[in-house]
Amino acid sequence: MSESPALPGAAAGRTTFARVVEEGFYGGLIGAVTVGLLFLIHDLLTEKLFYTPALLGSLIFRGAPPADPATVDLPMAIAYNGLHLVVFILGGVVASFAVHEVDQHPLLWYLLASGFVGLVFAGFLADAALGVPVLGRYHFWGGGVVAALAMALYFWRRHPDLARHLKEAWRKEAAES
Repeated sequence: MSESPALPGAAAGRTTFARVVEEGFYGGLIGAVTVGLLFLIHDLLTEKLFYTPALLGSLIFRGAPPADPATVDLPMAIAYNGLHLVVFILGGVVASFAVHEVDQHPLLWYLLASGFVGLVFAGFLADAALGVPVLGRYHFWGGGVVAALAMALYFWRRHPDLARHLKEAWRKEAAES
């Protein structure tokens, strides 16, 4: 089994695969922490600490909101946060793969656009499947948007030549048309 060649500027022995996974892990972690912090701020402002992850955990794992909305089911909050972290890290790895591909082959920019559309669609599906209460809907979507922006900023900083590569590829494509 042969390893992928290292990317320019990569440490010796670091493969493209390792960089994709590492960047995806950190990108997903940034997204998950961003959403978690926004949920925490919302819950602190409404004086219901850990209510949002407990509500979402109950909807996901039990299929229904908590029987007593005045209490917070801490095991559901912990379970939701664990699932939330895993999903964001997996999403970060997929996003990292797309960014690496677009950085190497700029005309594949549609991977990033399709990924964003897929993320929005997945959010709609999750919202519909979970039946997120109206109060929770705004910070549910707001958290997702802010997390996507935080992750995009992270990937943008990790790939500073991405914009130049895209512009050059589009200019070349326009000149050939």
